[in-house]
Amino acid sequence: MLEDLTPPSRSVRCKMGRIIDSLDDSDKNILEKALADRNVWSSKGLARELMNRGLSITEGPLALHRTKSCGCYRS
Repeated sequence: MLEDLTPPSRSVRCKMGRIIDSLDDSDKNILEKALADRNVWSSKGLARELMNRGLSITEGPLALHRTKSCGCYRS
C-alpha cells in the first residue's frame, strides 16, 4: 500500500529566488541591483513596488533573501 511513499519535493530556492529565476535577464539584472542597494530601496518599499508590478512577494521573504538567510544560500 505504501510502496511508493516519498517525501514531498522541496525547492531549495526561497520565494524571492524563485521570482528572480522567473524573470528575463534584463528584469533579473534590475531586481538584483535593487536588492543590493539598501540605501535606495528598503525591503518594505521594494516589496511594495514589486507587488504593484504583479510580483507576489512580501517584505519578510525579500529581507531574508537580501541578508542571505534563506534557502538559496544554505548548503
